[in-house]
Amino acid sequence: MIISVCLTSTLERNWIIPKFSIGGFFRVQQELVFAAGKGVNVARVIKKLNGRAMCIGFIGGFVGQYFKSLVDQEGIQGNWTETRTETRESITVFDPEASGDATSFCPHGPVIGESEWVSFVTQFRTLAENVKTICFSGNIPPGISAEQLSTLISELGGRGNQVWLDISGPMLAAGARAAPFAIKVNSSEISELAGQMVRNRKEALEVSRNLREVYDIPMIIVTLGSGGSVCSSEWGDWIAHPVSYPKIISSIGSGDAFLGGLLVQYEKGASLRECLHVASAAASANTQQLGPGVFTASDYQHAFEKTVVESVSAILI
Repeated sequence: MIISVCLTSTLERNWIIPKFSIGGFFRVQQELVFAAGKGVNVARVIKKLNGRAMCIGFIGGFVGQYFKSLVDQEGIQGNWTETRTETRESITVFDPEASGDATSFCPHGPVIGESEWVSFVTQFRTLAENVKTICFSGNIPPGISAEQLSTLISELGGRGNQVWLDISGPMLAAGARAAPFAIKVNSSEISELAGQMVRNRKEALEVSRNLREVYDIPMIIVTLGSGGSVCSSEWGDWIAHPVSYPKIISSIGSGDAFLGGLLVQYEKGASLRECLHVASAAASANTQQLGPGVFTASDYQHAFEKTVVESVSAILI
């Protein structure tokens, strides 16, 4: 079992709108609704790849109850802390006649009160007792301080849990200071953490090696979109090459699909190379469907067959 922490839940509405542009009036041709938020997206992929995941986080109001029902319908186990404020909604727009990626509009999450945080942590401690792998994904909502997050991560690590982080902004630095087992971030997030621009695989590897030493973190993985991904770890450095498609439907959720695929294989005891192979294939397959962490078996199989993961020591990058 993997615990996927989703502190900012989202009801995501995907709208298909031909000839969409800013300004004017548009009819939605089709709407697809998903329970989302990065932690839920990760859990969705874990389940799809035959792993076991439990989501924990916050929900509130009528939207929160609808969100919970969608999670339940997918067969994803959820343990939610109720908030006084409404769960947020986001909109993703896809124009089937355009050549570009889907566009997403996402508000900030609700403010978490002190009593709500205490209730969440109390429940979390109990759930984490018999679980090894825990991932924190997505934005940390207002009301939760950097100190609270760092203290929780340190506590989990001290109890023997392996904590994986996929968060951003100042909270990423707070989480890194708590010495998690691994960090999975994109190029913007690693750039912010390092205080320098990361533009390619070589720079990503160099920065990751430095940050691992600074924060005493066994593994850092950086996803680079069309540039694939890199992994710097105590067990060697790796590059996963991207899979090319003639058209990208939506890359939203691809980073979550990557983490879900990675955790499924890691939980099974697979080699790091095998973990990165599955992770990269899931991320690539995600670009071919609307919905975060959503892909077909055929898209995944195609991506898996095309994915190449190489040891950095064996190639020139």
